[in-house]
Order: sequence, then structure tokens, then C-alpha cells
Amino acid sequence: MSRAPWRVILTGVVLTGAVAAGCLTACAAPSSPSSTPLDSRREGTTMLPTARRNPADGPIRSDLDPLLRRFPALGRPTAAHWESGTYGDDRVPGPSTYWIDAVVALDPDTAATLRKAPGLAPATLPALSPQLVGQVPTGASWLTSQGLRQTLAKGSWSCEAFLSATTDVLVLRCTGDR
Repeated sequence: MSRAPWRVILTGVVLTGAVAAGCLTACAAPSSPSSTPLDSRREGTTMLPTARRNPADGPIRSDLDPLLRRFPALGRPTAAHWESGTYGDDRVPGPSTYWIDAVVALDPDTAATLRKAPGLAPATLPALSPQLVGQVPTGASWLTSQGLRQTLAKGSWSCEAFLSATTDVLVLRCTGDR
């Protein structure tokens, strides 16, 4: 009439394991597609959400002061065209991470100094907005290096930097907080 004690224990372990596995599966299962950010969805795959690069507000800027405050190694540029925006979801409160993309016409002395950065090697420009692409010299070849990036990035800013090998133009793609 009575069950063997080992059989009761074994049944309890199996049931507990099945319940735990069910809970883990339910907790790990992705939520409905409507709760996943649009830019993290790919048909047939599951991806982690990625940061969204919000577009710049307004037209391309040409004022130099904001750039020079953040990137003093630019020296005294003769001109600049740039845009900025934030990463992430504007609906989420908290501090923002900013981005700045710029095409800067350097004075010849600053360009010569930056060409002395250690480890310069040929590079391909990253994608830029259509407005900035129009400011990039056609046919230019580009150089970059860790040394060049470190020279230009200051404070909380990190930069990708591309110096034209044939003109005094620098392309920056930087990320930071204010």
C-alpha cells in the first residue's frame, strides 16, 4: 500500500526539475515582437536591442566654437561642417550619449602636425550623412591611426579620425557626453 520512500523522493525531484525548466524557458523566451525595439528585429533571428543613432536636429552646422571646445587639437580650422545627435531612445530617461560627425578644413600647420601622428595607415571613410558627404574632397585618400584618434579625443570623447593624405581635411566621428 505505501510507496517506497525513494520513489516519492524521485517523483518530487523530477517534478521540481520539470517546473524549474518550465520557469526558465518562460523567463528566457522572448516577449512578443511588439515589445522589441524595431531596430533590433530581424526576420527569423533573435538579437539584442542595439543603440539607435538619432538624426541630427536641423541643418549642417558650420560654427567652430563647439568643436574647438571639445577638440582643441583641431588648432585653428579654416572651416568646418558638422552635425550632432544622441544615441538611444528619447523615451527613456537618463543621461544621453552624444555623437558628432564633422568634416574640418584644417590650417596647414595643424594638418602637418597631425600627419606626424604615430602609426598612420591607409583607411576607408565610414558612412556619413548625405549633407556631410558633399563636404568631403572627391578622390582623397585617407589615413588613420590610434595615435591620431588619441590626439583628437579629449575628456569623455572618443573619436574615429581620418586625415586626408593629399588635402588639409579631417573627418571626425566622435561619441561622448556633452
